[in-house]
Amino acid sequence: MKNKKSLLFIEVQVLILLVVFGIYKLYQLEEKVHETNIFVHKSIVDKSLEQVKQVKQDDILIGDKDAPITILLYTSFNCSACNVFYQDIYPKLIDTYVQNGTVKIVVRYVFIGGDKQLALNAAKAAHFAFQNDVYPSFVDQMNMIYPDVSNGAIEGLVAEYGFDMSIFQTFMADDKFERKLYTIAQEAREAGVVFSPMYFINDVKLMGSGNWEKIERVILSELDSESCES
Repeated sequence: MKNKKSLLFIEVQVLILLVVFGIYKLYQLEEKVHETNIFVHKSIVDKSLEQVKQVKQDDILIGDKDAPITILLYTSFNCSACNVFYQDIYPKLIDTYVQNGTVKIVVRYVFIGGDKQLALNAAKAAHFAFQNDVYPSFVDQMNMIYPDVSNGAIEGLVAEYGFDMSIFQTFMADDKFERKLYTIAQEAREAGVVFSPMYFINDVKLMGSGNWEKIERVILSELDSESCES
């Protein structure tokens, strides 16, 4: 009887060890699957990021197209952090680095929070302003009226420039261009742009309303890298 109890005890211990070992191997497998998923996701994001960093024909480009430093800016007109960035950081970028040909800014619009249709309409109006050479002042006015951005306010700002409003309405009603803007925003999301403003200074990703000292350090570092490569 004693031997049977001892044998049963040993069998139970072996069973426990097998269960623990099985759990451990399962945990290892889950870790490998998790790491693989992370690697695959990162590879997809990196590939998508390389694609979105290419300057497109319809992009809003501020500055010299041949400037050595490119800032790819994802922003929105219904975003408080974007408004702060525009008020505090954007003018310094223009005055310090864009006007002297060091930096070019590629502006793209995303629709992450709030009234997405209103944000889309504002982005379309910004493209209309860019195509008609009034983008800087239009964006100034849009950021000045924030947070009171509305479709009526957008039309009012455009009308102040004396444009034929029927031409503007036709532009705004262009479904093909609207889908193009949505595609750009979707590509940005696939590349990891899930917050606005988010901006890439060459390959360096930053986000939020911005810290000028940090942004300037990145720009100067990228300039040094460009000098070393040349």
